[in-house]
Amino acid sequence: MSRIGIIEQAIKLRLEDAIDNLHPLARSIKKQDGSTVEVPLAVESYPDKPTTSKLKSLASSGAVLVRYAGSRYNSAKSIGLKVQDRTMFFELIIVSDSLAADDAHSGCYGFLDTVGERLIGFRPEICTDGFEIVRDDFLEEHNGVWEYGMMASVKTEMVQPALTIEEAAVAAGDPLLKKVTPYNDD
Repeated sequence: MSRIGIIEQAIKLRLEDAIDNLHPLARSIKKQDGSTVEVPLAVESYPDKPTTSKLKSLASSGAVLVRYAGSRYNSAKSIGLKVQDRTMFFELIIVSDSLAADDAHSGCYGFLDTVGERLIGFRPEICTDGFEIVRDDFLEEHNGVWEYGMMASVKTEMVQPALTIEEAAVAAGDPLLKKVTPYNDD
């Protein structure tokens, strides 16, 4: 699996997990008898071909869609092999038919807070630092389906694959030692 896939999967698992001292990523639904039930939000990869009907069906119970948004790279460091810091960005799209629900932890506003609380500081196994929240924005509203996006970043490294001695010499433009002649003092 690619680094992008590994981190995206880690985000989805983190959002779905029950975590002590954090509100569940769930929506309170009132039943006909007046009682409420917590319904977990769907947490999915952003669909390849999003349709209005797909988003509308996700909005009824609420959803978080995760997609990779790109990377930024710092200058490479070299100590034999090149190592380059990489900041990866992931967008989490919150989809709901409610903007600001009565329950402070429901609706787009509440879901933004809950998603941020679950991600900030979380460090997937292959990363060098924990997630930072970069920003959140209103994306659109269409036929009662509200969409907000949260951009989060995480740091990792790109490391040059190890080379054989011959490959390293050729890459550096150094002559390759082909024959060793013993030194004779006579």
